[in-house]
Amino acid sequence: MLFSCVSTHISRVLIVRKVKDMDFSKRQLDILYAIISDYIETAVPVGSRTINRKYMPEISSATIRNEMSDLEHMGLLEQPHTSAGRIPSEKAYRMYVDTIISSEEMDSLLTSHIPMTSRGNW
Repeated sequence: MLFSCVSTHISRVLIVRKVKDMDFSKRQLDILYAIISDYIETAVPVGSRTINRKYMPEISSATIRNEMSDLEHMGLLEQPHTSAGRIPSEKAYRMYVDTIISSEEMDSLLTSHIPMTSRGNW
């Protein structure tokens, strides 16, 4: 995963993360992961107000809506109907799963369980 800094103003810096050949700000990734987590937990489309209240009270609902719109244009969120919140797309779930556990961690998990199961220790 690649990080780069892009100056957006003299006093602030926007951190951009490259995931699956797409650039995301930390805020966009935080919002996307909050939406995915909340949707997995509730199975209800997630709105900006929910994200604001439960996960990011320091960010306004309007800012969250703008970021959600950008994520929708990237194909990571879908809106079931006009007045609904957003739900993660298949592309978002794939990215979420791929970034939760790195391949090195997955290899470590698999190798730690293979010897135990091969010996018959259930």
